[in-house]
Amino acid sequence: MHPALALPEILGHILQNLGPKDLKNCTTVSRQWWEESTTVLWEEVTLSDCAQLLPGVTCTEIPTERMGVMAFTIPSRGPPPVEKLRYHVNVTRELQPADWTRFQVHAPFVKHLRLSSSVNHNEIFPVLKDYQSNGPLFRNLKRLQVEEVEPSHKQSEFISLFTSPGVRHVDIRQSRPDSALAESLIPTVPRLYPSLSSLIIHLPSYTMRSSETVIDAVKLYPSLTGLEVRTTPQELAQVVELASQMECLTRATFLGVGNTDTTLPDDSFKLIQSLRVEGRGIEGIRRIASSVTSSDLQRLDVMWAPESTPVSEADYLPTLDRFQKLRVLRLNAPASFMLYSCIAPALNCHGLEEVSIRARTSDFSQEVLRTMAHSWPNLRHLELAPAGPVLTGIPSLGMLRCFAESCPKLKTLSARVRLDLADDTLNEMRQEAPGVGSALRRISVGRSVIMVPESETETSERVKESLKDVATALLASWPNLVMLGFDTKGAYAERWAHLQNELNELRKGLSAPSSTNYA
Repeated sequence: MHPALALPEILGHILQNLGPKDLKNCTTVSRQWWEESTTVLWEEVTLSDCAQLLPGVTCTEIPTERMGVMAFTIPSRGPPPVEKLRYHVNVTRELQPADWTRFQVHAPFVKHLRLSSSVNHNEIFPVLKDYQSNGPLFRNLKRLQVEEVEPSHKQSEFISLFTSPGVRHVDIRQSRPDSALAESLIPTVPRLYPSLSSLIIHLPSYTMRSSETVIDAVKLYPSLTGLEVRTTPQELAQVVELASQMECLTRATFLGVGNTDTTLPDDSFKLIQSLRVEGRGIEGIRRIASSVTSSDLQRLDVMWAPESTPVSEADYLPTLDRFQKLRVLRLNAPASFMLYSCIAPALNCHGLEEVSIRARTSDFSQEVLRTMAHSWPNLRHLELAPAGPVLTGIPSLGMLRCFAESCPKLKTLSARVRLDLADDTLNEMRQEAPGVGSALRRISVGRSVIMVPESETETSERVKESLKDVATALLASWPNLVMLGFDTKGAYAERWAHLQNELNELRKGLSAPSSTNYA
């Protein structure tokens, strides 16, 4: 064994990249490897994983015909489908003190515990309750994630089993509109976990509730550094108002934003570094983005999913010039809203390193892409994912070469593009390379298409020559390009595979590794 593998720092870094099966094998190597592997393997687990450490406790899958129909028929604007109950934790015999040995050995490694909504915990609940009288079940627990807990009538009592002085993050997710999770559990959180630094609450946004449990819980944690809330637009508006005045809040996520009349103070979000807003109300999204006064904002996520609301200039996002530390920008909005109201306000944020732009339909013209490339010279990761008809609003592959000229640090490029071997898009590829981007090794084209002339076949000499020209142009712009990733099927997949083969052939003389994995 190499001496470097005896260093915990190096060994731990290697183990972080292994899967569960490999980690289990690593636990048999030595005592040190067992401890390091177990630390990674048991850092984030479900309650059913822990329960199966006990003799006589099994987790069985409920047959499909016995499953209760928890999901219901939904309209086009209804709630998301609810996960069905799939597993049942069975206790086949009475447990003795000696049966807890394996549990006691592995429990200290658990830092993130998830109570899954797909598991029925009816039988294991009294067993854990009896054992908890001896002390905390997971004394090193840092984060607790709670979904729909069974039995539902004992949710608050059940959650009290997992109290620990080290818990700093609580994540509560209610998916069923008829569940009592919010009303029974959220009021007990401040009593069980008084020292939280991060709170996540996801409630159905399609049902009206009379209680204000989320608001009451947020009021009791004025020192939160992280907050994520999904609830009704009316209740969310009040949560945003409370969060805007939190002195320590650095990460905030608001899901389900609506068009409310709430006015935020001028000194809102003074220390925020990461902000994510999603919803159908552009007025509410704009109000939140406009209220941020922190100059330390490093990440901004905006997702607007309107139905048919017309967009006016008053709905545009405010200029982002004041956020010179902004490094990550992720946008998802309709085409009519994207270019001038989302992209244009960020053009002066020259420090951007990661940009993701998703739109239902969007016209990424050569001029627009060049402007983006010149405005963001420090880009390392770029995603362009326009949706719509194949040849409408989709940039050609040749247009992306402008990023090789202006963004030499670009490492990953993901884009939906078109390549038509019968029109001018091929001529764009044959033009002289505008620059050299040496960092890029992979381009992910997703479900992009390659069009061939109707009079040509897939294996004709003209098509092969055209694909070779395209591969040559790509290597001229990105000399270290190794792989084209795609997930199309049929004829389009075959054409991208042919282009990958041409790329590999050209690289054989460059003393660089070739790729044969097209996925």
